[in-house]
Amino acid sequence: MRRLANEDPEPRVRFRAFATLCACGLASAEDFENRLRDADPRVAEGAVRWIDRAADSASLRSKLWQLVRPEHWQNSASVALAMAIEGSIDTAPRTDAIARALILHANDPWILDMTSMLAPRSIDGTIRSLLDPANPALAKSGPGGQRLLEKLVGRISPDLRNELLTSISKSSGARPAWHYVLARQFAASESSGIDASALNQVISDAKKSLSDPQQATPVASAAIDLLETRIGESWSELHQLFLVGLKQNRDAEIDRKLALALARSGSPALANLSNAWNDLSTDAQSVILTEWTNRIESVPMLLDSVRDGKIPRDSIDAVTAMRLRQLPESPASKMVLELFGP
Repeated sequence: MRRLANEDPEPRVRFRAFATLCACGLASAEDFENRLRDADPRVAEGAVRWIDRAADSASLRSKLWQLVRPEHWQNSASVALAMAIEGSIDTAPRTDAIARALILHANDPWILDMTSMLAPRSIDGTIRSLLDPANPALAKSGPGGQRLLEKLVGRISPDLRNELLTSISKSSGARPAWHYVLARQFAASESSGIDASALNQVISDAKKSLSDPQQATPVASAAIDLLETRIGESWSELHQLFLVGLKQNRDAEIDRKLALALARSGSPALANLSNAWNDLSTDAQSVILTEWTNRIESVPMLLDSVRDGKIPRDSIDAVTAMRLRQLPESPASKMVLELFGP
């Protein structure tokens, strides 16, 4: 069995032989190390997940990041997650490595859901590694990195929470994206969050970030997420700021976020979006049409805008027209037939 585990050219055979050794209680530390070093990522991942069966699992966990080939967890989200979870149980977890593994795959939603399995002792160090200015991975990770941060920050220690709150509160002017991410999280927290004056300063800085057409997309995106929590139904300065940003056609991600925030915010926003239709990107228009057709109360205004020529009829793609035809019978149904046919 040990010879098959070590020498067979077929990965499936190597792993089955190794699994048999484990099931019989005969797998040695050397057997585990050999399979953790395996050239096939599926075999290495299996060895990581079975590490509890090793006689000296603590010693293996301490060497985990040295034993498993880096390309395995860099290229495979499932290997990265297994490494992060098992590595987090180590008495001195390599939180820098855990952060790198998770951030590489942060745009996979299931990875974010499974971070709840990380051992509590690893959370503070992982957050610190993510926020380290010398580590550019968070800034490059986009929305996934921000969501990862939000997932983890709810589990940080009181000491780190206070440290981050102090950093956010004392800063002003140009901010990193994580200030906006955590300000939004802390402001919504039922426990001691960011105080009102500090939050107002962060919101003011977020407005400046959004107003700057040259602002990096991750920072602008995080600023939008924070500002959206303050937007109401009545047309306001924030609505106008979002609309001005939307007309700049800066970036597909930013356009979609701004468009969705405005499309959800009530009738005054719908009227202003219709008036500005020709200045909006196709990404923004697509998001708005989807949102409006999902909300039955918005359909009459959409149809009025098409009838009045504010929204060109050829802006309504075939899928949207079909969805309008399939809406429940209502006074708007007649106009749908007049504009788009049966």
